[in-house]
Amino acid sequence: MDATIVWIVLSRIKGLGPKTLNSIYKKYPSPTKEDLFIAQKRINFANTIKNQKIVDVLNDQMYIKKLYQQVLDDLTKYKRENITVVSISDSNYPNMLREIEDPPVLLYCRGNKEALNIDKKVAIVGTRNATPIGINASFRIAMTFSKMNYVIVSGLAKGIDESAHKGTLSAGGITIAVMPGGVDKKSIYPADNKELAEQIVSRNGLLVSEYPPYQRPNKASFVQRDRIQSGLSLGVCPVQTDVTGGTQHTIKFSKNQKRLLFCPTPTEKGDIPAYRGIHKLLKENFSEVLQDKSDYARLDKLMEKLIPEESKSAKQEPLEDNNNEQMTKLVSVIDEVCGLAKDIGVNEDKLLKMIQQQLKTWN
Repeated sequence: MDATIVWIVLSRIKGLGPKTLNSIYKKYPSPTKEDLFIAQKRINFANTIKNQKIVDVLNDQMYIKKLYQQVLDDLTKYKRENITVVSISDSNYPNMLREIEDPPVLLYCRGNKEALNIDKKVAIVGTRNATPIGINASFRIAMTFSKMNYVIVSGLAKGIDESAHKGTLSAGGITIAVMPGGVDKKSIYPADNKELAEQIVSRNGLLVSEYPPYQRPNKASFVQRDRIQSGLSLGVCPVQTDVTGGTQHTIKFSKNQKRLLFCPTPTEKGDIPAYRGIHKLLKENFSEVLQDKSDYARLDKLMEKLIPEESKSAKQEPLEDNNNEQMTKLVSVIDEVCGLAKDIGVNEDKLLKMIQQQLKTWN
């Protein structure tokens, strides 16, 4: 935790971006409180940072002590909201993400942070302006990979992303939503998907962001989070995308990070904007093709080859009951019950009490 606190302090220094923080990390992979305050051990920031004004701020002991205390206070607040922080110095920081060009030094998490360490992850992404067929394809692809013990990574955006999350939940799988802003309830973006975000958290999934709680997204943060979607994953599947737009950033990052890029064959005819980017990828042979059920096993083998050696030696725990058809049906029934309860005005606490009372009759 000591290193995590230091990284949060450094991240709050104006002018210290991901690249500079990574330069510091390469020289000081596990910074401690003493590295900030003890004269004999203090980090020589001038060796890494060219901007003298930033160096002066870092050497201002009064200011840094005040900032350090603010971080401690904020961590207490985060804990009350079930938000935890994973730093690049931690052993449970995702291996593949650490190896990208500019990994985030901090990951703010709400939900099942153990999902970060499941190697078999695939990102399913795409346009907000999806067609009904594209939305259905995203749902089906996510469901299928979930049943193959993959964690599904996406961005909670309307359209393809939200459908990927929903497909995962319907299969009883684990999904990670990479946020462009804070992971706290008030900062969820888009606001229309706040309910979906809470479903992800309550059903063993994870909301994750390099941005601290209570921070609203900006134009740059959407692009920055795309590198994390790809960086966490073995493969990236753009379901529908135009030749421009946010999904193209994720595609670019996946190429730079040497992830497996694959997309479903378009089934709709005509010049549909949502397919233009997919047609371009397939025409230029930049992408593997997902055309029928047999392709899933082939893509699985290709992605497994990308798992780091240090992770292959560690046994991967299967997602409990993920291949159980009856469990999938049960999840579907629970969804219906929750929907009915909401329609008739039964709140969450009352519904839980009703379920608990019913469970007592089993014995």
